[in-house]
Amino acid sequence: MKKLVLLIVTLLLVLVISVSAEGIDLSVFTIEELYKLKLDLCEELSNRGENLDNCFYPGEYIVGDEIPSGRYVFKCIDLFENENQGYLVLRADPNNKNSTIDIQDMRVGETYSMKLDNGNLLKIDRIIVIVEPK
Repeated sequence: MKKLVLLIVTLLLVLVISVSAEGIDLSVFTIEELYKLKLDLCEELSNRGENLDNCFYPGEYIVGDEIPSGRYVFKCIDLFENENQGYLVLRADPNNKNSTIDIQDMRVGETYSMKLDNGNLLKIDRIIVIVEPK
């Protein structure tokens, strides 16, 4: 009996260690489950005192609607899709790709200061940034 219990405990430990070493396979989750996981993670981080209001994910943001105008310092805290860098793009006109005001490549830990005016489009690509007023 003791050998069986020891074998089961050993197998469970190997399973736990292999899961933690590889991370979580997110491909097995549905979209709904992923959004629930995201909400749960944000809630837990918030409960631990983390401020998530200033964390921006890849996407396009209209200044004045989704982020107030002003001068900000952007700090890259993570990369998506195993990339070694991402970038910020600021455009004067959201509908005109030729209206680029500023482009900045960023790697984890780097910071960059940028002035955002109402109506500008801020594009964040392949990075997660923390945005702090300057």
